[in-house]
Amino acid sequence: LEAAKQSGRRRLVEIATPVALADFLNATDGTMLVFSERGGVTIKEAIADAQDRSEVVALIGPEGGWEEGELALMEDSGCLMITLGPRTLRTETAAIAAITLLQHALGDLSRSDLEL
Repeated sequence: LEAAKQSGRRRLVEIATPVALADFLNATDGTMLVFSERGGVTIKEAIADAQDRSEVVALIGPEGGWEEGELALMEDSGCLMITLGPRTLRTETAAIAAITLLQHALGDLSRSDLEL
């Protein structure tokens, strides 16, 4: 709660019970972006292609990377594969980099009228 107040968020981040990847993909609306060490398009290209910018879901792989079956399942579910460049990042670092890129691409770092 204190972190939300400090950062100016109007609502708390929701933390849900873990679910199987297939169940998550079936239950999620909006644009799903998968950050993968195996390539993909840039964040700028993905956001330009995004059909629904009102809800963007970022999926960050586990330590060791995504399994081939997981990548195939996500691609079949309509997820857009995103690259963070040629370097392999640790999971916690990739999450921070991904969220910052999304905030920049969607204008959240320069707009004051967004509801966070």
